[in-house]
Parts: sequence; structure tokens; C-alpha cells
Amino acid sequence: IARIPEHASGPAVIVAATHRDVTVSRAGVVDSIEVQPGEPVSAGQVVARLSSDTEQANLRRAEADLESDLAARLRDPTDAALEQRVAQRRSDVERARARLEEQRVRAPVDGFVGDVPVAAGQAVAPGQSVLTLTTDATGRPRVRAFVPGRFAASLEPGQRLTLDLDGLAHASQRLRVTRVGDAVLGPSEMARTVGPRLADAIAPGGSVVLVEAELDAATIEADDRLLTLHDGM
Repeated sequence: IARIPEHASGPAVIVAATHRDVTVSRAGVVDSIEVQPGEPVSAGQVVARLSSDTEQANLRRAEADLESDLAARLRDPTDAALEQRVAQRRSDVERARARLEEQRVRAPVDGFVGDVPVAAGQAVAPGQSVLTLTTDATGRPRVRAFVPGRFAASLEPGQRLTLDLDGLAHASQRLRVTRVGDAVLGPSEMARTVGPRLADAIAPGGSVVLVEAELDAATIEADDRLLTLHDGM
């Protein structure tokens, strides 16, 4: 008599199209974060600094020692021992500069600042991420939704997807499905898809099928405010 529409619903997560963790190479304490979420950055730009009082003092001492030995070398150019010591002092200065540079965290690639999980004054360990970069040229994130597996046969690209964000009552987004997973996923497969950081937060019950859509921008308007969408929302 009539066609009755139905809809599938489930948890969803915002995912940067491509993202990259910016990590520290050594242990230290965060002195400052130089950028803000959503801000564009260039490769090589300093995005964070670790406390460097010790490294700066070591560099000043090494440079002073080099200047002293250079002055002595000028007074006695034939002194082979002084020549060797000057070479050693130059190496000391280069090492001190390299140690100071390690306290500056630089963006490895061009991109947009995403999540910033650390703050000034926080201790960090080698390899720990201080922020993530969205490296997609447009900065546009994607939506990964997980709907009950029983709907798998009814889903296809081109269908409409309505995204509701937690805590934003008037910010629903009407998107177009770009991809439907080719398999029904159990809890463990879904956890691998979103990664351990988010698996517990969005774990549904039972089997699911993955549905993806792309947002028009990395920002949305809600309650007369322009809000930035971050990886993991």
C-alpha cells in the first residue's frame, strides 16, 4: 500500500582525513604550546617548546669556552694543542645547539592543528604526542558511523546520513554516504577500526557495519558560534 521509510542509527566518530602525531624525541616538561586547534601550520614551524634552561646554559658555556680558546689560538697560531682544543670546542657547541633544538617541537609536514592532549607544565616522555596534525589539504574530516549489522543489505553510497553531535542540540549535519563497509564487524574488529583510544567510548552492542561520509569543512555553526571539529569527537 505504501513505502514506509526506516533509518539505522548508531554511534559515530569524527576522523581526520589523514592525521599525524607530532611527538617529542626526549623526556621533558612542556614550556609552551605555540599553536591553537584548527590553526594551519607549515612544515618546520615550532608548535611546542620544552623547558630548556639547562640546555641554554650549556650552550652559553660552550660558546664562551670556544671564544676563549679562539682568542688564545690567535695569539699563538703555531700551538697544535690549542688547534685541537678549538676543534673540540666547536664540536661541543654543535652538540649543545642540537640539544637545545631538541627542546623545540616542529611540525613535520604542512597541516592543520587537531587535538592538543598536553598543556604547559606537563611532563612528557620520549615518543609522546603533543598534538596531531590533519594533513588533508582541505582540512575536511570524515564521519565514521557504526550501525547495526542487520541493516548492511539496505545501505549504499549516496544515501543521506544525519550527524548529531553530543552537547550540540542545534548542529545536526545532513551528509551524503560515501562508503559502506563490505563486511559486518564484531566488537573486536570495530575496536581495531577506530583504535584503542576511542574503542571503549563508542562501543555498541552486537555486530555493526561501517558507514562513512565527508563533512564540508572542519568547522560547524552551532548556537551562533563557529566551532572546530576535532579528531575523536
